[in-house]
Amino acid sequence: MKNITFFLILLITTTGTLAQDLVMTVSVPPGTTSCRFSGAFWGWDPNGGPVGTDNGNDTFTFTLSPAPGADMEYLFTINGSGVYENLIDNAQNAECTDRVNSGNLNTDYSSYANRIWKTTDALIWNEVYDSCQPATLSINDKNLIDFSLYPNPTQSQWVLKANQNLTEVQLFDVTGKSVLSQKLSGQDAIIEATELRTGIYFAKIKSSLGSTTYRLIKN
Repeated sequence: MKNITFFLILLITTTGTLAQDLVMTVSVPPGTTSCRFSGAFWGWDPNGGPVGTDNGNDTFTFTLSPAPGADMEYLFTINGSGVYENLIDNAQNAECTDRVNSGNLNTDYSSYANRIWKTTDALIWNEVYDSCQPATLSINDKNLIDFSLYPNPTQSQWVLKANQNLTEVQLFDVTGKSVLSQKLSGQDAIIEATELRTGIYFAKIKSSLGSTTYRLIKN
């Protein structure tokens, strides 16, 4: 009986702490053919980190599965150059103050300026190559208890169903620009996608209990 009780406790604990992915999308200069990032986890070898997936719209997406279990310091490289982006001048020009204050940039303002993703940050994380522009859509609320969005990918529309009354859905592109805002009532909604460009979007779904963000694909 003791062994069975221990197994049940272990199963419940494990189920409640399943690892989640970190999905990071970076906007890059037009014409960029490849993008990867590296950092302290990879000994600062610029050719040693993850390679991004080209979304075909001047953005690349990285999925770290599971999300890092410790704060991650990193920089991006593009086009196979093996040369890191340089954020030192941005820091010197006081463009990175918000990121420094939030702990998302480590810099001495003269010889290094490195990005940081913290374990307390959102699991959907946006960046802009060679810029200190704040990451957008850093939303990690878990208050929306249960919902579904389908089909995903879609060509025409997404169907949203939840187990509680919804109040609003906002759709953002990968640069953080709002492309749709729709007031809701009830537990079901249709999100139209026919006028959207092919690519990745993030839906911020709000209810009376809170909000959550979900990654969508228009094809």
